[in-house]
Amino acid sequence: MCEQHDVEKGLKLVRWLFEGANTLIILDYCGASKDVKGHTGELVNLAFSAWHMSISVCVLTQKMTSITASFRENVAVIVLFYTPLAKTTKAIFDDYAGELSQDE
Repeated sequence: MCEQHDVEKGLKLVRWLFEGANTLIILDYCGASKDVKGHTGELVNLAFSAWHMSISVCVLTQKMTSITASFRENVAVIVLFYTPLAKTTKAIFDDYAGELSQDE
């Protein structure tokens, strides 16, 4: 499990070390971290500018709202493996799928 301050430090270090090197950063089990939930910080910076540096960021979480809205609003892809609640599925499609019909 990651410590609060380790997320921010680690992301800054990885961004500096691998800028321009086609890097994929995967964060797992850090959804409860204050740094990942925060409205500012390195994760939000990466959400807005990582693709300019050839860095991709993948955040694995059990609850999408555990990641700051600023990051979620800039995602290119969302992958759902199991979403048992119809309310959650509808909210995800309303927010991210645009104008899809029931058939789609």
